Amino acid sequence: FSITQLMFTPEDINAPTAPPGERPYAGWLGIDFSLHTKDAHATNAVVLAVGTTGPNALAEETQDFVHEVRGFATFEGWDSQIPNEITVNLYYKQKRRLTFLEIGRGNFAVDGFGEWQAALGNFLVSAQVGALLRFGWHLPVDFSDPRLSVTAYTLQPFATGRQPHSWSVYGLAGALGAVVFHNITLDGPVFRDFDTGVDSKPFVGELSIGFGLQYRRV
Repeated sequence: FSITQLMFTPEDINAPTAPPGERPYAGWLGIDFSLHTKDAHATNAVVLAVGTTGPNALAEETQDFVHEVRGFATFEGWDSQIPNEITVNLYYKQKRRLTFLEIGRGNFAVDGFGEWQAALGNFLVSAQVGALLRFGWHLPVDFSDPRLSVTAYTLQPFATGRQPHSWSVYGLAGALGAVVFHNITLDGPVFRDFDTGVDSKPFVGELSIGFGLQYRRV
């Protein structure tokens, strides 16, 4: 299980409401329970996430606290945030392992995974596909997912006989595409009348790139 808090703001820190073309103020706080099955080729996850949007999500308080501690200005428009609504969402995600290249007992390797996910509930209704690719020396046996989501699973997702090394250096790159039918942080609550003023896009994508360094347990 995990606890997640999400917060979204427009770029304009002084705007009392989100300017056209920018995200509305929204927060979400929830807990999720997940079950995972895996073998050497695939992992499957079923996640039930229960939470709340609005002031009950405490996004304003959390963000203001962090900004004040770090000496940053605080956002002025939280009074216009999406209102309270209890959310219940069910997710299903499958990742399939991809191994492209191993040289010298795996000293240099290229691997990764392809994935697909479906979400149903009053927080998010969507379907997505994507992939993450890693390349480097002594790839770790785990897969560190660079995204923050209720379905992120950063432990060892596949059963494998690969032995961990004392050091590793590698790069990673990922791509994701999704069709989104409803996102409460953009489209507003399902069971309350609230206009976010946003025309959300049904087709979205993202790219990620990064690198990893590991020495023993660091």
